[in-house]
Amino acid sequence: MSTRFLRAAATLLFVASPTAMTFADAPPTSDPSFRLLSGFDAPGTFPTTVTSANINIQPFPGVSFDGAGEDLLKITFPSAGPIAWTSSRNNSGDTALSIGPFDPNDPLYYPPNDFVDNYQAANTNTANPIDTSSNDLSTLAWRVNYETGALLATTRHNGVDDGYTVSDFGSPEPVGTIYGVSYFNVGFGQGWGFRMNDGVFANGGSASSDLQTGAVGAAGGRHEASFNVATAYFPYEQGWVGAWVNGAANGAATFAASADSIHASTVSWNSGIATVQLPGVDSAGDGMLFVAASNSSSTTRLTSAFADGSGGWTTTIRLDEDADTTGQTNLDSGNDFQFLYIPYDAQNLIGGNINGDTGASINAAGDGFFDLTRTGTGRYALSIFEDDGQTKKAEDDGTLLLSVADTLGASSTIGSRSFLSYEYDSVSGDFIIEARELISTTSATPDDVFGNEFSMVDTDFYFAWADFANPLAPLAALLGDTNNDGVVDTLDIDPFVLLLTDPAAYATAFPDVDPLAVGDINLDMVVDTLDIDPFVALLTSGSLASGGGAVPEPGSIVLVVALACGIGAATRRMNRC
Repeated sequence: MSTRFLRAAATLLFVASPTAMTFADAPPTSDPSFRLLSGFDAPGTFPTTVTSANINIQPFPGVSFDGAGEDLLKITFPSAGPIAWTSSRNNSGDTALSIGPFDPNDPLYYPPNDFVDNYQAANTNTANPIDTSSNDLSTLAWRVNYETGALLATTRHNGVDDGYTVSDFGSPEPVGTIYGVSYFNVGFGQGWGFRMNDGVFANGGSASSDLQTGAVGAAGGRHEASFNVATAYFPYEQGWVGAWVNGAANGAATFAASADSIHASTVSWNSGIATVQLPGVDSAGDGMLFVAASNSSSTTRLTSAFADGSGGWTTTIRLDEDADTTGQTNLDSGNDFQFLYIPYDAQNLIGGNINGDTGASINAAGDGFFDLTRTGTGRYALSIFEDDGQTKKAEDDGTLLLSVADTLGASSTIGSRSFLSYEYDSVSGDFIIEARELISTTSATPDDVFGNEFSMVDTDFYFAWADFANPLAPLAALLGDTNNDGVVDTLDIDPFVLLLTDPAAYATAFPDVDPLAVGDINLDMVVDTLDIDPFVALLTSGSLASGGGAVPEPGSIVLVVALACGIGAATRRMNRC
């Protein structure tokens, strides 16, 4: 049974009240039918499309930085879509997020709207997770998981002063403004929920991922901090291309997890710098590569990925507080990262590659629905418009995803050491994007008590708008386009025959094409000789003419069909030949 069918069935298994339901057995750990959960879909909607959220993480004002009270946090979800998000655990710098609470309109399925120290449901009753006497309802959701997709986060505050104090220098002194970096980790995820990859109701584990938020710069050995973020989940099964790359110094990369279409040769390491080369993709104009650190330690990393002229991207991961402020030092270890490729032809995409010096678009999609202006060094005002091209969208309409796409210098072969954030300005209706870099950790006139001195800096970057109502989606495969060139014409005949007669050879020749998406012309979930007649109909239809191809002669079609039938006769159903 296909997972697509199972999910469709699961949406029908809705019960008005969860409190009286129990599981006949614990959810299985492998079969995708776990999403039926013994006849009751305990969590809410399983995310098979992009979904994103704005998350406010507010520490209790005036507490000691990395000291008593710093874990007193109030976590709220002011807006999300098309599927709601929630959280079952938090402490300073770590938040356990889940998607699809059972009842997204009931506040009981979210963290308490109050400052709570290390809020976490302590339920261990896996046979009956809906036992409200021992479990908080915020656990009834799908725990975010790096095996199933990409997880991106963007800092949603251009510097914040929460009244933190430190006593490093005698009496308590104010920390001042904190600039943050946010990303999801690999190898460390706590917090109760239903795991996306195996359906087990557990306290993290098995590829569960936590959101990490950290303060940039030297901070007396402190790294974790709390501030507002924007997050987004891109499921691999929807067709998104990405991977979670294990850190290394040299040689071929290995992955903690990846999309099925990613091959081992996609990423390689050289002196701690990674090169990402996607088959059939030209980084100069085909799309954007969003990158983020994924290390599970509390030390903060900065990431960048720029088109390097080879058709791929050079990615650099470095410690945020490196004393070498020239930026030439990068990591040979602890440089785990993830990447997500967003092509410019993705559906509903508003975004692009921005020249940091001018604010102009190097490449863009949906450019009739955004306006971006450089208003000063490292500062950019971005307007996102409704379908009318005039009315500005507001913060509650979606999130911004940002990624540095610049080199360290004009002639550099490694990535920029800058970092990005944004903040919504309700007066202008613009999203204010800012780029900074740490220029000193020992300044005589520091920005804070630790000696950190930051500078605004012009930085090339990628941005994508993740709309709550109209989420991003990969460009749908074109039925019949078996050579993957964007049109259905006579050039698709030979690949179609190859797909019918030698699927393994077709997969080798077209590794980035889903055979079912292009070859299942009659939509019966299998590619076989029953697809020949509708394929011929596609070739001879008006759709072919609009694609610019030449209508094949009937005789050539007959020969192709005969060839397909003849070669496949031993192994395929021949009732149409």
